[in-house]
Amino acid sequence: MNSIERVEATYKHIATDRIPTTFKNDAPVVTEDLIELLGVSTRDEVLLRLGIDVRVEMVPYIGPELVQAGMEGHNMSRWGTILGTYAAGFPRPLAHVETLADLKAWKRPDPDWFDYEALAANCARWTDHAVYISN
Repeated sequence: MNSIERVEATYKHIATDRIPTTFKNDAPVVTEDLIELLGVSTRDEVLLRLGIDVRVEMVPYIGPELVQAGMEGHNMSRWGTILGTYAAGFPRPLAHVETLADLKAWKRPDPDWFDYEALAANCARWTDHAVYISN
């Protein structure tokens, strides 16, 4: 059973030879350590060596710069959250919302801020694996 068959069978509630696996790692140090430990050169090689079935692709962001006042120097997600850290002390993008009007006024990501052609090209690399598209 290959990766695509395994994932499709799982969605159909059909028994598989093993549980499909994915690897969505937001801590680059973990990937770096695995590259060293496994004696490979790239993240893709790590996925192959570990038998990971699902490849995670993100839609490339091409929108306006994401900066929040007072948070300069931190990476911000398109949803207004701070990335790459345990963000316990950082502001939450919807913390100010008290009314429906507040929620409607919140600036959500615009679909035009994403490069769907690049996403299609990235996904096309994975002909033998299932692809999960993340935001």
